[in-house]
Amino acid sequence: MKDDFLNQHPEAVKEWLNSLIHASQWIENDRTTTKATSIANLVSDNIYFPHSKDLIINALSEPLEKISFTNLKPELIDFEITLNISKEAGILKDMDLTHFIDTRFYPAPLQ
Repeated sequence: MKDDFLNQHPEAVKEWLNSLIHASQWIENDRTTTKATSIANLVSDNIYFPHSKDLIINALSEPLEKISFTNLKPELIDFEITLNISKEAGILKDMDLTHFIDTRFYPAPLQ
């Protein structure tokens, strides 16, 4: 999001981010309790994705560590890794990431 939007609509940004976190928690719970069948039923068969239920279930559950929805807080190191891979591939040039990540809207961790 652009700085102007972040500064003009901070409550909307917080609400949007909280909805993403809530969705990630639902996805993670579904992956561990029903092996992603609720997710697969929701998004398969051309409703959102043109993939079969079996493919979605396999992608999200085999193994569970392959994809994680438990930590969505952006960290500089993760962006640096992505930037380095992109630079090696010739997709991006060097850029300053210090102003790229804005974590002020991310909720504080639960104690």
